[in-house]
Amino acid sequence: METSGFKFDVLVKQALNLPLFERSGTQSSVFSIRFQGWESRSKVFDNSLNPAYNEMFSFPLGKAGIMSNELINIIVKTYKTEGSSNLLGMVDAIVPVNELHSGKAVQAIWQLKDKTGSPNGASIHVKMFATFQPIEDIPQWVRAAKPINPRLLPDTPDIYKLRFLIHKCTGLAHTPCSAIVVLKFGTETKSTQICELSQNPEFEEEINFVVQMSQKDIAKDSVIIEILNTLRTDKAAVIGEFKFVVETVFSGEPIGWAEPAYEANTVCRTTFKKWVIVTNPYEQPKNITGFLNFSFSVLSPAETLAASPAIPPIILNVVRNIMRPSEVTAQYKKVVFRIYGAHDLPVMDTLDDMDEQVEEYNLKRSAQCDPILSISYCGVEATSPIHYATYSPEFNTDFIFNIEIPAVTDIVAIKLLDHNMDSLEGPNVIATRYLSLSDISYNASKDEKGGFDPTFGPAHIPFYGSPKQYEMGTLEHLNTGEKPGIGYRGRLLFEVFTKPSYSVGVFAKTARTPEIATKRVKNVLRTQKCVLVMGLMQAAKIPEELCKGKQVKFEVCVGEFGYQRSIVTEVTNSLIWPQIPVFDATKYYYIPYDSDQACIIPMEWERTLYRLEHLNIVQGVHQFYHSALEKIDESVRVDKMPHEIVADIKILLKKTVEKCTIELPELPPRANELDKKLRTLRILRLADVTKMCKQVLRSGHLDSSMQTLNILHGIEQTLQKLCREPQNETPDVIIYMYVGHSDVPVAAFKSPINYYLQSHVGEGKDCLRKQYIELMPIDGREMVAAELDMFFWFGTLEQYKDGFQFPYDGRITSYAEMYENEMVTNDKWGPRNLPRPHFSNKSGSMETPQDIFTPPDGWSWEQDWTIEPMKSSIQTEEFVLTKWTDQLYETIDSTDMDNIVTQWCYKDMSPALSKDEVKVPNGWSWTSKWEVDMDEPGDTSGWAYSKSPDCSVYAYSEKKDSGFKRRMWKRTRERQGEPVIPDIKEVVALKGGWEYAQTFNSRFHIDELPTDMVRRRRWVRQMTNIDPYEVKFVYQTITKKITIAPPLLLTYPEITKYEVRVHIYQGRTLKSPDIMGYVTVYGIVCVDNITKATRTVEHQLSPTWDETLKFEGITIIGPPNAILHTRPKVTVELYHKGPQGDVYLGQANMAPSPDPKETRMSWHQVTYRGEHSGDILGLAQIFMADSPEDIRALPFDPPIMSDGRFQLPPGIRPIMKLTRIEILSWGLRKLKYWNAKPINTPLVEIECGGLTTVLEEIENVKVNPNFPQTSSYIDVLLPEGNTYKPPINIRLLDKRENGFIPLIGKYVLNELAKFDPECLAKQLKAQEKSALAADDDEECSLYTPTNESTISSDDTVVIIEDENEGQTGCMACLSRMVKVVSDVFSGAEVLDETDDWEFLSMYWWSRYYAMEGNALLYKTLKHHELPMIVVYEKEIEHFFNNFADSIQQFKLQTVAKVKETETDEDLEKDPVIGVYKGSFRIYEVDEDEEKPLLYADVPTSKPLRVIIRVYCLQGIMLACNSPIKDRYCDAYIHLQIGPKIIKDTGSLVRKSRNPRFCKIYNLETTLPNFVELSVSLYDHEATEEKMDLLIGETKIDIEDRFLSIKRPICSLTERYMTDGPHKWRDFMLPTQILDEFCVASGIPLPNYGSEGDSCIIGGEQYNLSEFEKYKENFEDKKVWGPPKQRIALYVLLEMGLIRDHVEKRNLYNPVLPGVSQGRLLMWCDIFPWMESPPEPMNIDPPLPVDMELRVIVYDCVNVETVEEDPDPKDENSDTLHDLVVKSQFVGEKEADVSEIHTRAINGNGAFNWRYIHRFKYAFLERKVIIPNDVEDAKFDPKITLSVCDADPSISPAPYGSVTLNLANCPRGSKSIMDCSMEMIEGYKKPPEIEEEEKKQGSKKKAPPKITYLSVFKKKKTLGWWPIYVKKQGYHYQTGMISMEIEVMTKAQAEKRPAGTGRGEPNANPKIDEPIRIPTTFPEIDSKVKMVKFIWKSPNKPKLILGIIAQFVGGLLVGFMLNASTMVQDGISSLTSSLE
Repeated sequence: METSGFKFDVLVKQALNLPLFERSGTQSSVFSIRFQGWESRSKVFDNSLNPAYNEMFSFPLGKAGIMSNELINIIVKTYKTEGSSNLLGMVDAIVPVNELHSGKAVQAIWQLKDKTGSPNGASIHVKMFATFQPIEDIPQWVRAAKPINPRLLPDTPDIYKLRFLIHKCTGLAHTPCSAIVVLKFGTETKSTQICELSQNPEFEEEINFVVQMSQKDIAKDSVIIEILNTLRTDKAAVIGEFKFVVETVFSGEPIGWAEPAYEANTVCRTTFKKWVIVTNPYEQPKNITGFLNFSFSVLSPAETLAASPAIPPIILNVVRNIMRPSEVTAQYKKVVFRIYGAHDLPVMDTLDDMDEQVEEYNLKRSAQCDPILSISYCGVEATSPIHYATYSPEFNTDFIFNIEIPAVTDIVAIKLLDHNMDSLEGPNVIATRYLSLSDISYNASKDEKGGFDPTFGPAHIPFYGSPKQYEMGTLEHLNTGEKPGIGYRGRLLFEVFTKPSYSVGVFAKTARTPEIATKRVKNVLRTQKCVLVMGLMQAAKIPEELCKGKQVKFEVCVGEFGYQRSIVTEVTNSLIWPQIPVFDATKYYYIPYDSDQACIIPMEWERTLYRLEHLNIVQGVHQFYHSALEKIDESVRVDKMPHEIVADIKILLKKTVEKCTIELPELPPRANELDKKLRTLRILRLADVTKMCKQVLRSGHLDSSMQTLNILHGIEQTLQKLCREPQNETPDVIIYMYVGHSDVPVAAFKSPINYYLQSHVGEGKDCLRKQYIELMPIDGREMVAAELDMFFWFGTLEQYKDGFQFPYDGRITSYAEMYENEMVTNDKWGPRNLPRPHFSNKSGSMETPQDIFTPPDGWSWEQDWTIEPMKSSIQTEEFVLTKWTDQLYETIDSTDMDNIVTQWCYKDMSPALSKDEVKVPNGWSWTSKWEVDMDEPGDTSGWAYSKSPDCSVYAYSEKKDSGFKRRMWKRTRERQGEPVIPDIKEVVALKGGWEYAQTFNSRFHIDELPTDMVRRRRWVRQMTNIDPYEVKFVYQTITKKITIAPPLLLTYPEITKYEVRVHIYQGRTLKSPDIMGYVTVYGIVCVDNITKATRTVEHQLSPTWDETLKFEGITIIGPPNAILHTRPKVTVELYHKGPQGDVYLGQANMAPSPDPKETRMSWHQVTYRGEHSGDILGLAQIFMADSPEDIRALPFDPPIMSDGRFQLPPGIRPIMKLTRIEILSWGLRKLKYWNAKPINTPLVEIECGGLTTVLEEIENVKVNPNFPQTSSYIDVLLPEGNTYKPPINIRLLDKRENGFIPLIGKYVLNELAKFDPECLAKQLKAQEKSALAADDDEECSLYTPTNESTISSDDTVVIIEDENEGQTGCMACLSRMVKVVSDVFSGAEVLDETDDWEFLSMYWWSRYYAMEGNALLYKTLKHHELPMIVVYEKEIEHFFNNFADSIQQFKLQTVAKVKETETDEDLEKDPVIGVYKGSFRIYEVDEDEEKPLLYADVPTSKPLRVIIRVYCLQGIMLACNSPIKDRYCDAYIHLQIGPKIIKDTGSLVRKSRNPRFCKIYNLETTLPNFVELSVSLYDHEATEEKMDLLIGETKIDIEDRFLSIKRPICSLTERYMTDGPHKWRDFMLPTQILDEFCVASGIPLPNYGSEGDSCIIGGEQYNLSEFEKYKENFEDKKVWGPPKQRIALYVLLEMGLIRDHVEKRNLYNPVLPGVSQGRLLMWCDIFPWMESPPEPMNIDPPLPVDMELRVIVYDCVNVETVEEDPDPKDENSDTLHDLVVKSQFVGEKEADVSEIHTRAINGNGAFNWRYIHRFKYAFLERKVIIPNDVEDAKFDPKITLSVCDADPSISPAPYGSVTLNLANCPRGSKSIMDCSMEMIEGYKKPPEIEEEEKKQGSKKKAPPKITYLSVFKKKKTLGWWPIYVKKQGYHYQTGMISMEIEVMTKAQAEKRPAGTGRGEPNANPKIDEPIRIPTTFPEIDSKVKMVKFIWKSPNKPKLILGIIAQFVGGLLVGFMLNASTMVQDGISSLTSSLE
């Protein structure tokens, strides 16, 4: 039998009776173990014949797991350092596979054999367990199988399903990221849903491809998986991709697990949870950009799998389960976890030894902890040795992991285990901590700083799991890390550092920690004394099921400090002493504390509080940002006005900038490396957030769109990542709740301690702040165990003693407590026969006479012993309720028929009096008689039967053996007057303070009953602290045996009483469990420990309570002004009363207002499990009621309703007004399938204020989806004010068979202000004012600069990005802003009359480019009063609220869905089941006055034929999804509306991402049958099969445009012309359109002047002269229309109707939802059907012009050159260089070079050289067109002139260059003196020049005035320009160049020919030879060179001395030669004379 698993563990415990080979009598042994080819060797065990090895061996399993009959081999030998070893025994044992299937450990004793195979009497004891699942428990689609050769697969085509399960992604490189996974197989492409804003998205989605292919073809095909970021576009959206061939699955390569065929001739293969590495295909080299986890199956026709099969819980080795692209090389690093030791480990349970022969486990001890540390990463695990019997083990072990960077996961699992030899389950898990490597490292991108490798500590990390009192196994999921732990389990001290790795593969090993590191870490263990202070005001909202009749206590712990059962720390005052909760008379219980409780816990922790300070600073920024962003999200959810949301966003960003500028404190010297890295990282990221916020503010793109919200959420993600402190060594604050006498907590609360830190730089957010915390049950139940009102303070002991003060001057007191116990004996009370001491503690476990108590140090007695009963004993349920039901059981014992006994008892089975003996208590009166409770189980008489009286189960009928029967009697009573809680002093005076009960374990009460057997009374003695800052609150008894920590009390000098009134009016959008959406709801209102219930509102969609609840006696600590800082919490819990009981709907919180003038209610969000589940409208008020004067000053009680409840008081309760809701019901659209059936006969209900109207039925939605009657109305009483009005509920039903009419969908319309005509008019005026009063220091959001080219100072870009959702005011602002922009250029230069501006005005494209950045063209068109257009960067409906001015679309959300077939719509992914089109008008009416209906004149929605004219101009940056093309498309246009399709392959533009179409199409359709126009672009022959692929499409709702009052059907031109290229193209005249607009808007018709040059409308007069500046431009009667039509047009534009425009519509592909595939430049006109529609506009573009550029370079001067051998001492020497000038025009591959100026002196060259460049130029675009095989390139017309050395070896780089933009060229200077670097655009002045100018001060020369010109307009320019080089971002001038630049057309160039250089024809103009200074003289050249060489030589002195020496030597030689001659002559003469 096969199994599938992950690893096989063998524990070799002990060998017995080994043979002896050594004469010494002892020997050492060692053994080896082998399994599946893996072999390991044990450690040496010395001097024993029964060695206890206790070693664990782990064997990794392959895909086949453990096979049946598989052997494990063990060989035991003697250990010798010299000589050969002797065999002690060996065994080959069969692994017990069947026994291992249970998942538990299997133990075995195997007999050892000798060499002959015979038993030798020795044995070995082993224990085995495997982590795996049996094959029968694993679905067939994940079983293991042998590989199949794909060549043997059949090639018969059949139908197969390729099934993908996309699980999750990790480590995606983009930030922020909203990811989507795209799969491509063949020609099909499918995708998942978008996962918003996560770098580790989880999808868990299934995608199927159904193909008809052969198995062989499937195996050869490829699958492409892409991950895209929907927040980006084009190539930037690609995060990464992965490709694989299906054959890898069939061939069994390591892609996953393959499974065998189910039947013959069928194939099914699967990869299960495979990880793949994705890389960006556009990056080189390819780096890892993320990881994807998916499963993949190929299903044969014979197989049927569930739609979403359960994923089996198989543990996989992540490292071995990764697919890696071949081009990605793995990079590895060594991460070392140096573990020093652990502390505070819990006491583990006692374990019995199973093997008595193992001496290690024969230790006699009550409890043990044998720690083991295990660290695992990516499936690789390393384990430390076992440390026996210690709670603070010193591991001193290095865990070395060789990991891959980046990795699939960055989670490291650190487990603390308890070695348990005798448990079959293996080691017990003490606790688990997951450490994220991303928290201790930062992988910075290329543009980021602050990256670092994993580093940590040395530091402690705390471990959490189950509370220590729990037995092992009860809460194992908390210890294993499956859920967050709640109890402290210890701390681990370790450090992490990273080393370079030269090893390949992921593995782990351990090593011993060096001793020097162990000594160094002792510095980390230095501690400081700290104090935690806690104050508890109250404990409330305790459920009855937890606490009824049981005492409750709380314990505060921080690590081991405060833990009462700690064996490490001393006892501290951390316990809130137990009391019994009392009922609050409504729902919950609370604890009536005598005064506020306190805990002061001294402790010691490491000196690392500076980490908490830094953490608090960044958390403060994030908390502010998060709360503000939540309010903005809520505003978007409830559809607030866009301008209000934008204002909130601006405030958020500005305040965030202020908060991010805070400085982080400096680190102390003891800070480690990670502290420094985190501080640097936080500073950098806060700076990035500041920069990002400023960019968003400056951009002007603020709106309420999802794009803006995604940016804001991305900023929040950045801030959230900074709020991590991995080295927080101080454990969290934990509060435990104990119930009864159990020592096991039932609930807990855990909070980081840094929240309560006191610091002047980084104080915790909740330090000394009142907060309400909720304790949750530890067992995981979804309920609140208790709500505590408390505060915390945490700081050092020095801070505490330096003057810590409780809030509002609170003072600490304490008391000693003892109980006097008595028992009734012979009807007398006394101490005889007591089961506990006469004087004892509360539990009776200790004798505590009065004389044993002594105050602790620093305390003294304040008073003598007094009697003081507990409030919980006095305040029982009967004292707080006004109605009570007494219940008694009547029990009859008939076992002895001769003696039948009748007994009476309470419900808890305690003895009671008979019903006739029960008397009504004082203050009560009976309201009924005793009667049998028939609600209890029983027969018709109420009897229930059983065999014995203590039987828990009673039968309904009597049987033969039924000897007992019982029935319940009940009787109700009612209190006379209000409940009065007895005063403690009265109880003591009247009854002696005694409390009575049946037993000491029963609940005590103050009234003695006949059945009470014991009593007690409580004695207390108050203590006061002498030293107010003493932290020792623990004392011992005189016997010195028991340590006691007395309770601490908080007393305050001033406590103020208040009254809280909670006004609840109504609810909306409450989530109902009822399928029809109705709720029967009531609320539980809680204020402190008082709860009250509202009335129940039955069967409502929007329930209205109209109720006020009063809460008296609310106390607040402090003086009256304390209410400004601390207010009680008001919660409203909503419950639905259903047939199955009450269902919790959610909870809303309110903050009571102390302002009595605050009477305006607001909506409060109802949340359930953290999600929004509705809203309630209400108000909470708080009034002081501390004195009789305050009580008299309270507002009058609200009116009382018939049921005795308070109604909302006048002034708060809305005034009800008769309100008319006019309903414009147009039709239903996009209806989906519901329950596998279409919606053919829908019904629509409109409900508001409890009144419902049903719209007229649509007979057949397919024939006509519009309603037969378009207008209706209802009159209903609604509250005055839009805030108070209930929502409008739109409900969709469907008539089905058998009269079944289910609720299918609904829409809740909350904000009704947008439908109030008066309110809407006010808001529009406010918007217009705010738009006109835009911030002066910020650029208007309508205009943003272009990114395509550099704009000169004269240029202005007019691009509309947003119009605040396109309201009328914004459109008025737009027209004014265009006028303002034109006024800017009113004095600027325009085109001359000689320019052909009339030619340019003929083209539509001239208007487009004028608005796209061509300022010269813009100024010219505006100067000549030509009409302009508006360029919308997005879809136009985005700026005009989807044209919802007259008809809105309401998306109906499905309320229930039953998917019966696969053809049903998947409503889980898209819950919108249909769209209701209509609108509302809501206004108040008088009953006596008839008001005309606003929708009275709305025509019926009959079918209408229309003509649609579509202008498709150009595609912009289209995406290419073709697998065979290289990023370019062959695009053509495809249009469809209904059945009408136009596939225009004639519009095909090949090999272009920006194809220009310039096509016009006319389509006809009928509204409302076909309303959606689809304009698509297809890529021609984009696949190998020559198929066309969809690039993207955009959809236009024709009906919305046709019905909009803004008239987008045909936009208005700015000028009314009757002829020419801008001829009026609408089918109606401006005067007709204006009349129609006035009627639709309710405005009086216009009055025109006698000459038609003025118009009065709405009380405002418009004159023609205001709009037409240059009257001479309007004198041509042939072009301009009559004045009346012109003024009507101007008025329409002022009214905000849509003007002439063009849209840049985004193209989307259905398989890539949300990812733009490019944009389409287009617009459309809509006309009613007519035989001769208006003529279309000419959109043909002008062709580019052939141009010629002539540049003549005359001279260059002062060029800074590089000398070959410079002489630093010679400053006056001349330099000689061979210079050339290179000219290169944009788009040219090589530059033109001039002739060489040989030996130019000092960089002064003369050239007189002409360059000629020919190019194509598009005047409108101001671009140079460079023809290309793929797509013509467009560049700015720039030319670069460079001065270079003719010898590249001397200076390879130019000496200087200058680049000039011919369209925006700086005018050349006339002289060299005026030529400066200020002429260069973007000039960045070097710092040394700035310093020099600062020194000169006022003496420096003023920079010259720089003017710019267009060479294409001026034709020619001449002058000097600077040349420069760029170094480190600065510009350094290196010379000047003189030249002449001339531009002409090709025709002009042919008329005026010229040659290059000075070649022929040397004309136009003629260039003379340059005049150059001669620098060569051959006759003296050699001598000059020699002298020059000598003079410049560094060895000049030596050379001169050499020359002198040579000269002197020559003289000496000559003299000597002459002297010898003279001597010879003298001698000869002397000789001759002698002779």
